[in-house]
Amino acid sequence: SQAAGARAAACDLMLMAAPLHDIGKLAVPAEILRRAGPLSAPDWDRVRRHPEYGAAIIGEHNQALLQLARTVALTHHEHWDGTGYPKGLKEEQIPWPGRIVAIADAFEAMTTTQFHREPLSIEQAAAEILRGSGTRYDPAMVKAFSKALPAMRKVRAALPDKLGDIINLDFSSDERDKAGVTGKSAP
Repeated sequence: SQAAGARAAACDLMLMAAPLHDIGKLAVPAEILRRAGPLSAPDWDRVRRHPEYGAAIIGEHNQALLQLARTVALTHHEHWDGTGYPKGLKEEQIPWPGRIVAIADAFEAMTTTQFHREPLSIEQAAAEILRGSGTRYDPAMVKAFSKALPAMRKVRAALPDKLGDIINLDFSSDERDKAGVTGKSAP
């Protein structure tokens, strides 16, 4: 946000609102989100609806923070060229917070372990963001991303890839029961 020229107050709000961008994934079954192979059309449709689910979970409010969080949740998968989802917004139709979080979300997703793949290097992820300038991402926001990349490298280096350490754990009740973990105290 700051590299894109946002004021300090807007940056502070973004810092608090942006982590809610994927809250709509709570409405998507975990087995779909964890699937390693290609998704079926109905499953892909459910994933593509997570921005709308997120906006619904956050709801409509008068408070600036929640308004911003709702906007980010709803628009972070819209693409500059209009090919994104859920509404196919294009260019300036996409609110600037959604354009910023689109890049941050993609960068974070590319540089951390996912259920279906290993992470890319920071350089590979940055190259992917640059390739998406003018199609997937707002060129002005990509320029701001490039400007902020040194700071993002430091943050990325300081934060461990926690999913990489726990990716094979399953906390479902069936698996816990098989392992003898029932949540009950011993007699």
